[in-house]
Amino acid sequence: MIVLNLNCKNFRNLENINISPCEEMNVICGENAQGKTNILEGIWLFSSCKSFRGSDDKDFINTEKELYTLLSSHHEREIGAGSTLWGIHRDDIEVELNGHEARLFCSQGQQRSLALALKLAEGEICREDCGEYPVFLLDDVLSELDGKRRHYLLEKMKGKQVIMTGCEQMEYFSGKLFYVENGTVREGLFKM
Repeated sequence: MIVLNLNCKNFRNLENINISPCEEMNVICGENAQGKTNILEGIWLFSSCKSFRGSDDKDFINTEKELYTLLSSHHEREIGAGSTLWGIHRDDIEVELNGHEARLFCSQGQQRSLALALKLAEGEICREDCGEYPVFLLDDVLSELDGKRRHYLLEKMKGKQVIMTGCEQMEYFSGKLFYVENGTVREGLFKM
């Protein structure tokens, strides 16, 4: 899958943007609270509202009546709680590094590195199942990483479409740069 174009009008704080990411590294940079993450959210929202099988929503619900009933029964409780209470996103996995629980013993950079390693592994599984990599949407992933880990991650991202946010311009790879300010986007190229 490749994102060829994103056009948003009055989406969150994004006024009227039309961007065309390149097929590899895309960096969305700017100060905090300018709309960088909103661009990632827009891509996710518009790319995931259909079933991965390409069927209509009604077809999916009709063939999964038990799932629909279960979801409906939890609906009122979820409204009261203000969040979803059921689903795979509620599951936790425990990751260990050198025999220690990562969330308790690892630095922020190590935890971020482990999370990114899981994302890369997930991308490999998608490629094996679907024949192509997914689009990697990464929100401010480099902020906790030292130079060595940044370089390693960016090397592993070659050959994949990556759209990542950050507060600073990235100077490691050729690709496309999008600078976000007050909900508007300027586009340019950057090269190492």
